[in-house]
This record gives sequence, structure tokens and C-alpha cells, in this order.
Amino acid sequence: MARRAKSSKALTLTQVSLNLGLRVRAERRRLGLTQERLAERLRLSANFIAHLEKGSRQPSLDTIVALARVLGVSISRLFRA
Repeated sequence: MARRAKSSKALTLTQVSLNLGLRVRAERRRLGLTQERLAERLRLSANFIAHLEKGSRQPSLDTIVALARVLGVSISRLFRA
């Protein structure tokens, strides 16, 4: 079998995490929420939200779904670069 070449457009987990964090921050600010208020709505710690926005934490699928719901956006919007 022939091996497929890696796409030059493939993102690393680090890049995906950074992009997700930037999108979460932008959507949170669009709604006028603090990290603390978003954390309360998600029943998470503000520290986790801070790390998530920096791209140093990867949320679970359940957390991604909850983030999209609370921020009022689609999951795909959270992952757009």
C-alpha cells in the first residue's frame, strides 16, 4: 500500500488548542463575560478557563459541547482558525 503524505495544512494539537483558546476568549468577550462568570456557568474553575484560553489545556468533549452552548455558537465555530 502506498503511504499518504501528510498534508501541509494539518494542524498540530498545540495549534488546535491555541486556536480554540483564542476563539473561546473572543466569544467570551463578545458576550461581555469574565473568565470567572464563564467558569461559573460551566461549573469549572476560572483557572481552567484561563489555561484553556492560553491553549495550555485541552477540554473534554463534554466541556466543548457546554462551551458552545453557553457561548451561543456552534462547535465548528469554536474550531475555526
